[in-house]
Amino acid sequence: MIRSAALLLLVPALACACGMTSPPTVSRTSSSPGSASASATPQLVGTQRTVLTPLGLNIHAQASVTAAVVATAAQGSTLAVLDYRPDNGGWFKVQGESTTGWIVADPSLTAGGQFTPYSSDARMFSVLVPNTWTFAE
Repeated sequence: MIRSAALLLLVPALACACGMTSPPTVSRTSSSPGSASASATPQLVGTQRTVLTPLGLNIHAQASVTAAVVATAAQGSTLAVLDYRPDNGGWFKVQGESTTGWIVADPSLTAGGQFTPYSSDARMFSVLVPNTWTFAE
């Protein structure tokens, strides 16, 4: 437990050492008074999320883990973000090639942007690399 507290204290120190004066913030906009969503939402609509988890990611009919699963997005699938809801841990409404639904907004399961899969049979590994990176083995 003490180790965790020390790590939390170390992060601001590293930010200062790198020239950052304050932590990065997420830009938010308020919904218009007549819109269906009354809460502020991050500027995520119109972006893309790539599925990171090797097991795939369930796409739900509603923003709830108890909602029906309408599809599963495979690792490397790119999904267009249509909406975001902060309730229940956060949910993205996404559209794939043939399905629209909700995925949990867990950064360990998806990442912003597009990724390219790379695998090495000789070294027995595979990885998703951001499209903006150059990778050579």
